[in-house]
Amino acid sequence: MRKLFATALLALTAQRGVNGWKALRYTQEEEGERELQAYSQLYADYPDSVAACLIVKDSNARDDQPLVLGDCDITNQAWSLDDDGLYHTKLDSDYCMQAGRGGEIKDGVKMRIFKCDKDEKRQQFKGPESIGRIKLKDQDYDDFCIEFRGVTPNVNVDPIIVKTCDHAVAGWSQD
Repeated sequence: MRKLFATALLALTAQRGVNGWKALRYTQEEEGERELQAYSQLYADYPDSVAACLIVKDSNARDDQPLVLGDCDITNQAWSLDDDGLYHTKLDSDYCMQAGRGGEIKDGVKMRIFKCDKDEKRQQFKGPESIGRIKLKDQDYDDFCIEFRGVTPNVNVDPIIVKTCDHAVAGWSQD
């Protein structure tokens, strides 16, 4: 079983991104070392809309905290996708995105953060794909995508939900 031993921000390898500094993350596992992965913001790609990013509500990393569309100028709101498909929040890399709390995954289930668990299927994602969709990775749930609730993005209002991909309109991009 893999364990996360350390997470270090490497000042010498920080990069200036479009909307601020990105810090590279280093993780070490029992079987060896992982590659450096950059934290980057996830932008809602929607024509003629304000810049809106996927953020943790109130910038508070704790279990069951909801994800919302927020201001892209908040520099600590960035994500890193690891080799297991978990999106770690820059607020605290021990917390990851998760589709709902438990029970059935269905249209409208709210996205939240919980302590990272590589065996939790609700935390395993793939993407963004070429068309900008972020999908759940598990074959039982791979027809669900991350989406904002609403017709157009509303910053600090719309929660992030999962929706069947054929009904999803938002795409996501990373800086």
